[in-house]
Amino acid sequence: MMTSRDRDTIMVEEDCRDIQYIVDDAIPVKVLNFEHRPDCVEPEEEQIIQEILTNAVSRQNFAWRLVRHYFTDPELKDHNCFGRRGKLPLITEKLEKVESIVFAYYPVADPALYPQAWRECVVAIDKGIRNSFSDYGYIKADERKCRSSYNIII
Repeated sequence: MMTSRDRDTIMVEEDCRDIQYIVDDAIPVKVLNFEHRPDCVEPEEEQIIQEILTNAVSRQNFAWRLVRHYFTDPELKDHNCFGRRGKLPLITEKLEKVESIVFAYYPVADPALYPQAWRECVVAIDKGIRNSFSDYGYIKADERKCRSSYNIII
């Protein structure tokens, strides 16, 4: 049986040349090698993207954080990715840049899964925009739950 001391530091290398996972106390940490950076990323942006990637917890979270970096608040307010439900679409060039960066650092093992993976990112981006610019964001949603509870008069 393997104890936590035995697995303090484990290196796991995968087929992906530009990403290695280091498992330290069973917590994976992503380490980047920028030799294979996407063409759309300028050299001066590498450090910013690395910081965003370090703080991201998933592909979807990384996509939302990139959108927050590349788009201004007026570009996000009253918008969503494809302009559905009476909203305006996000700027296509910037959104395509976000998509290429996301899949450069969070690759999909099977190309057939690419559309589904991007759809999950779009859902996260749209949800992030909704929660950031709506009257009922994360905090107010909790307040709404309190208001909708039954009042018992004794």
